[in-house]
Amino acid sequence: MATAIQTALQKHHPHSFGQSIPEETEAYQEVVAEYYYYHDPDCPGQPVVDFRGIDRRELKRFDDLFRKRPPKTGLPKFVGQIGTLDIRYQLDYGSFRDIQRHRAITQRLPLLTLDLGFNQWYRDNLPEAVRDKLPDHLNLIAHTIDKLQIPPELRQYFIPIGYNTSNRFTGDLPAVIYMVEIRDSRFVHPTLQQVAHQIGRQITRELNIKLNVDPEPNRFDTKRGEQDIIARE
Repeated sequence: MATAIQTALQKHHPHSFGQSIPEETEAYQEVVAEYYYYHDPDCPGQPVVDFRGIDRRELKRFDDLFRKRPPKTGLPKFVGQIGTLDIRYQLDYGSFRDIQRHRAITQRLPLLTLDLGFNQWYRDNLPEAVRDKLPDHLNLIAHTIDKLQIPPELRQYFIPIGYNTSNRFTGDLPAVIYMVEIRDSRFVHPTLQQVAHQIGRQITRELNIKLNVDPEPNRFDTKRGEQDIIARE
C-alpha cells in the first residue's frame, strides 16, 4: 500500500517524493516496528501517575501561575520546565481514539487484544436482554479470531473496540493539565472522563494544584447529542 501511494504521488508531483531511502534507514524502521505497539498485561486498571519527573522547587516558584489562572486558560509553555508526568492506565480502544488526538503528550499506540477484557461500562449500559447474550457473543468472537491464525498486529482489526487496552503517556505539566481539563467533562465519553478525573485528583492531591474542571461531569446534558463534526461553509 505504501509503495502504491508513493507511486501515485510521484506521478502527480514529479518533482517531489523522489528521494531515495537508504537501506540502513529501512532496516532501522524494521527494528522500530518491533517496539511500535504498547501492550502490558499487568497494566493497572486505574491510572497510576508517576510524579518523580517533577521539580518541586520549580513548582513552588510558579505558584502564582497556578493559583491565579482563570477557567479556560492554558498555562504558559515555559511552565513545562517544571517537569513531566508519566501515566499508565487501562482504557477501551474506542475512547483511546479520543485521547489520541492530544498531540502535546507523547503516547504509545496500544495493541488491541482480548487480554484485559471487555470494558465494564459497556456491559452495564447494555439492555438486559442483550447483556445476557454478551458473554456467548464475545466467546464466539474470540474463538473465530483464534481460527484465523494471524499475528497479534492483525488480530486487533477483528476485535471490538470496547475491549480494554494498556495505555501509557508522558507529558509536561501544562500538557497533562490541559488534557485533564478538556476530558473531565460531561461532554466526554464516561470511560475517558473517569480516567481524566482520576488523573486530575492525583495531580491536585500530590502537587496541590487546583484544576478548572467540570463541577458536574456526570450530569446528563442534551447538548452532548448536538455535538458533531461537519464541514464548514
